[in-house]
Amino acid sequence: MFRTDRPWFIVSFDLHTSDRPEEIRSCLDWLANRGLSATFFIPTGMLEIPSLAEALSPLRLGAHELGSHSHRHDQTEVHALRGEGGDLTFLAESRETFKTFFGVMFRLFRSPFWCGLGQAARKELSKLGYRVDSSATPQRASLLSNYPYENPWLLSPRRPHLLKGTLPGAPILEVPTSTFLVPVGTAALGILNERGFRYFLEPFLLEADLAPRMGLVVQLHPGDLMASGAGPAPRRLRARDLWPRRRGGLGLRHWLQANGPERKYKNTVALIDAALDRGLAPRSFGEIYEQERVAGRAPGPRFTQDTIGEP
Repeated sequence: MFRTDRPWFIVSFDLHTSDRPEEIRSCLDWLANRGLSATFFIPTGMLEIPSLAEALSPLRLGAHELGSHSHRHDQTEVHALRGEGGDLTFLAESRETFKTFFGVMFRLFRSPFWCGLGQAARKELSKLGYRVDSSATPQRASLLSNYPYENPWLLSPRRPHLLKGTLPGAPILEVPTSTFLVPVGTAALGILNERGFRYFLEPFLLEADLAPRMGLVVQLHPGDLMASGAGPAPRRLRARDLWPRRRGGLGLRHWLQANGPERKYKNTVALIDAALDRGLAPRSFGEIYEQERVAGRAPGPRFTQDTIGEP
């Protein structure tokens, strides 16, 4: 049994159909060489692309925790999740696709673009047996997000807490990504230089050290752990990149990230090393759920999954 009084951190990866197979393989190799486990949030639309499905197949071995990042990861699903129209049948279909491929049921969810979850989405996720959601980005600056004119998680608590609006007897624990103005994630890794990122990271490490039940939850992309050629190719800065679009936000931030792939890799390695050096214990979302359940703060079923194996 893990110690619940020890500061902890979770390394999570958001995957997308734009990922390259070599990025996924490099990421898995890096984690294996370091003896670390992580959480992978996967859009099941990736499993329809043979090269990506092949790159993801090692995750069947069970070395890492797996979660849902929706199915298509598109605007249609975002609208449905936010309760703005459309239906949520893709959640159940995605769940079955995932079980067929991986041999394990989804228990974790992270919404596309960290979008807000409407009442219907919360009930549907609860009905489908999800135990943990990690869509919240507390106190994030909306101007620096994909949806600059809305901020559904602005006042969300920073520590794990029960998500409101789920079905009775089927609670969902919200474990937010560590955020203040910007998340501890792939964007900051690519934009800040080594010194700037160290200053940015320090308050989050201190918070995980000192705040009860608070951990450090990091959001990465597979290419962040590819030593060479990580990230998209640099492109020219355009005038429209300087004005936040309703969908997509400031193009400037994508331009800055695209011009710093090697920096992103160095910062990613430094982030993980800093957490380990500070004595933060690597954890999974399932372990945090069990920690809260045993303490009586998440009065629901145990966090269980089917045995992972060849389907």
